Amino acid sequence: MVTPTDKLVIIKPGALGDTLLLAPALRALRDGRPGIDIAVVGSLPSVALLKHLGLAEAVFDIERLNLYAPAGAEFKIFKGARVLACLPLDEHVCEALRDRAGVCSIARCPASGRAEGQHMAVYLHQCLKGFVPETGALSRAALICPDEDSICPAASYAVLAPGAGSAAKRAPFVRFEAAAREWHAEGVLPVFLAGEVEITQGLAARYPGRFPCVTTPSLTVLTGLLSGATAVYANDSGPAHLAGLLGAPTTVFFGPTDPDVWRPWGPRVDIQRFDPE
Repeated sequence: MVTPTDKLVIIKPGALGDTLLLAPALRALRDGRPGIDIAVVGSLPSVALLKHLGLAEAVFDIERLNLYAPAGAEFKIFKGARVLACLPLDEHVCEALRDRAGVCSIARCPASGRAEGQHMAVYLHQCLKGFVPETGALSRAALICPDEDSICPAASYAVLAPGAGSAAKRAPFVRFEAAAREWHAEGVLPVFLAGEVEITQGLAARYPGRFPCVTTPSLTVLTGLLSGATAVYANDSGPAHLAGLLGAPTTVFFGPTDPDVWRPWGPRVDIQRFDPE
């Protein structure tokens, strides 16, 4: 029988990079409390990747839940659970979740509660450990790529991801072009990565046509691609965070964002700064 302390729901909105910063804390929880049932509420498909990587039993789309007036679906998700909310829920919402959805207890860890200069993954782990004391220590060890995602190319390859959520986060494209030429000269195949934003805004049209380009891959395909890469060059973006967690040698370009707080978590991450144009 599942007791209230055996079920934890984490509410973590955000895009892929923000969501993946929760991954180290979830792994620490798995290490310290193997039997706990973890569900994550957030933005699909980002939270779905946490389940795919074995860090949660269930995930739910935050856009389809009504936290202010919980009803049938919310009862199933929250009843008897502890809830860790990574956003500033007001007391009225907390009361509704407790009184109407049957939440056992609620803790809040909004981003504003982070100490100055503290890495977000460290802060999320701190919040989780304060709520579930059995949570283990943080680790920078690589996450294991699921076997079905693995890609075994005939030759070594490197991935270049020049995209980012905003133009200010994009390093000059010449850095990626130069890296592609160097890898090609060394016998490493450069593979460019293009998402919908890069295609829509015309950035992908600048990618060198002589090198392959993977467009809008699913997150499972992206996981396999990044985990097998000899190297990854990326801006501060979701693919950079995923590459870092998977242990790929990852170089990440940071412009206006503070890398001490937002750098990808992983064993082989190198940061380079650039001045936004």
